[in-house]
Amino acid sequence: MTEDKTKVYTDQQIKQVLYKLYDLINRQIESSEYGDYATFLNWGYVSGDTPSHSVVQLPKIYLNKSSTQLILELVGDTPMDNRHVLDVGCGRGGALSCIDTFFNAKSLTGIDLNSENISFCKKKFKNISFQEGNAESLPFQDHTSDIVMNIESSSNYLNIGSFFLEVSRVLKPDGVFLYTDIFNLQDLDDYFPFLKKAGFKLEVNRDITSNVLIARDEASAGFVMGMDGFKGIDKLSVEECCKMIDLYSAHKGTRSYKLLQSGQFVYRMFRFRKVGNPAENIHLRISNHSKNRVSNFCSELLGQEIMEKMID
Repeated sequence: MTEDKTKVYTDQQIKQVLYKLYDLINRQIESSEYGDYATFLNWGYVSGDTPSHSVVQLPKIYLNKSSTQLILELVGDTPMDNRHVLDVGCGRGGALSCIDTFFNAKSLTGIDLNSENISFCKKKFKNISFQEGNAESLPFQDHTSDIVMNIESSSNYLNIGSFFLEVSRVLKPDGVFLYTDIFNLQDLDDYFPFLKKAGFKLEVNRDITSNVLIARDEASAGFVMGMDGFKGIDKLSVEECCKMIDLYSAHKGTRSYKLLQSGQFVYRMFRFRKVGNPAENIHLRISNHSKNRVSNFCSELLGQEIMEKMID
């Protein structure tokens, strides 16, 4: 789909779509008998022929293995012990639980805009701090985190520049920003110069698209979409709701899977280090594509027909 054929939605419409999408995902998870074990929402990582960057080796059989491996690959050789770790867009708490299991961080804090995610996390993980909040206006003091993580969340942020500046603000000097997501390459052309001006130095830049696709292949092989408990939402039928979850999960053959497979989208993993303060009067250079980044992403992922049905 080319940019000039993609309908542009308003920020308010995008917020509606994202709220309903994540509400649907949570309802599906909670209705499952495995809901209490569904602590990850990421697409996973399988090494294949690629050397692992993780300092932790998981056993052959491990619950939520590919999703756990994605977190361990993101951490890589970053020192985590005795660090204050913040996960922005923490979802259902899986990433912080992984850090808690394999490392000895001084503190672990998760923040998410979805109240249901935070409620689940508080019940599930008693030794980790969770709170509801906005990634573009973090409710934390300056220079309070040693490490900030962001995993498959930033593609939903309407003002990505504000998020990057917030990460810089809450990080201590020499702090680390561990960042992984699905990207359009045009967006990355805007992000790199901005992050440099925001005081960050790029240390790790990995294209893990092929590893994520293998993880999606494995997940698809054992995936069964249950419709029990579904009544549809708004104008969407039960079948369309299931299709949305399938798209979000990027199972083999879906539009989201094909976007990665074709190279139209890439899955990248970064480690940035805070080496200075943001430049004065810093502005994120907005290309014609990036100006409508979230609208384009949602349209490409879900398709315009479903988008229209989700908007009041």
